[in-house]
Amino acid sequence: MIVNTILTSIWDGRESSTVQKYCSYLRKFLEYLNVNNMSSDLPFSSLSAAIYITKLKNENFSKSSIDSTMAALKWIHSFIPGINYVNNPMNDEFLSKIMSSSKRRESTQKKQKLPILGSHICEMIQQSNLKDAIELRDCLIVSFAYCLLLRHDEFSHLVLNHFEENTLGLKIFIPKSKTDKYRNGTHVLLNKSLDPISPFMLFKSYISMIGLCIGENHFLFHPLKKGKTRYTSENKILSYTSYRDIVKRLVVKIGLDPSLYGTHSLRSGGATAL
Repeated sequence: MIVNTILTSIWDGRESSTVQKYCSYLRKFLEYLNVNNMSSDLPFSSLSAAIYITKLKNENFSKSSIDSTMAALKWIHSFIPGINYVNNPMNDEFLSKIMSSSKRRESTQKKQKLPILGSHICEMIQQSNLKDAIELRDCLIVSFAYCLLLRHDEFSHLVLNHFEENTLGLKIFIPKSKTDKYRNGTHVLLNKSLDPISPFMLFKSYISMIGLCIGENHFLFHPLKKGKTRYTSENKILSYTSYRDIVKRLVVKIGLDPSLYGTHSLRSGGATAL
C-alpha cells in the first residue's frame, strides 16, 4: 500500500519525535482498517476516520490521543500531490463535528482522594517503630502535614533555624507558601504536648535521634540512608516522590487502599478536623 510506503520512508528518516508519534498513531489506524476490512487507500475516507474517532471516544481514550490521531491523519495527506487544506478529507465538516463532540464529552472524572483522619494518623504512629529514624521521620512528616496543613513544598523547605521553642510549643517559620503572595513567609504554631505520639514529642525525639538541634542550618526532613551501625543523612530537600511514597506506605500499613488516598489527603483531613 502506498500509505505504508510513505510511513516506512518517513519512519526510516527519523526526522523528529513528532513524526514518530504521528507514524505510530497512523499504524494503529491502519490496523483498525485492515481488521474491519475497510479501505486503507489514500486519501482516507472521512467516514472511516469518523468511525475510528468515535471508537476511541467510546473506549475513553484521552483527548490528547484523539487530537494526536486527527493531527496525524491530516498530516499524512500533506504528502499527497494536489491535496491542500481545502480539499483535505480530514477537514470535512462532518468529521469536524465528530471531533467537536469528542472534545465536549465529559472526561472521566478522577476520583477525589479521601481525607486521612486523625485516627488514621494515630494508627500509623502506633504501628510504626519509633526507635527507627526513618519510620520516626515518616510519622513526623504526616503529623506535620495533617496538623499544620502543610504542602510538600512548604514542609520540605523547613530548616531547623526556622524553629523557635517557647513555653507554648514551637513557633515555625514557613519560608515558602503557595498562598504567600508577597513571598514574605509566614509563621505557624505547634502546640506543646507531652503525649509520646504528639507532633511536638515526635519532633523532639526525631532531632535528638539524628543528632540535630533547633537553630542549625539543616533541613528538618531530608533523605536518610541506613548504614551498618547508624543512619547517614544528606542536607538536602526530601523529594515529592519520596513524600508520596511515604504517604502510600503508611496508608498501606494501616490496611487502607492506597489508590483512595494521596498527599493532599493529609491537608484535607486536617482541614476537615478543624
